[in-house]
Amino acid sequence: ARDWADRALAMDSDEPSVLYNVACTYVSVGEKDKAIDCMEKAMRQGFGHIDWMVNDPDLESLRDHPRFKALMRSVGAERFNLAQA
Repeated sequence: ARDWADRALAMDSDEPSVLYNVACTYVSVGEKDKAIDCMEKAMRQGFGHIDWMVNDPDLESLRDHPRFKALMRSVGAERFNLAQA
């Protein structure tokens, strides 16, 4: 999974959807900080599916991570009832 994620980034490291999906892959292999790095970049590149991020089961293990919470707050995810830090 890591190899495929790295390949995807090598092909299109600025595409928000690629970054988001790579983030989900990193979460699945326990690379939480790398996942959040990708999510932050995806957001900077225009990824705007906040409601999906809040509800995506692939991100469940990130819900209590301080950086994830800060990212969600920075994009106004509180309106989706995301728990506050």
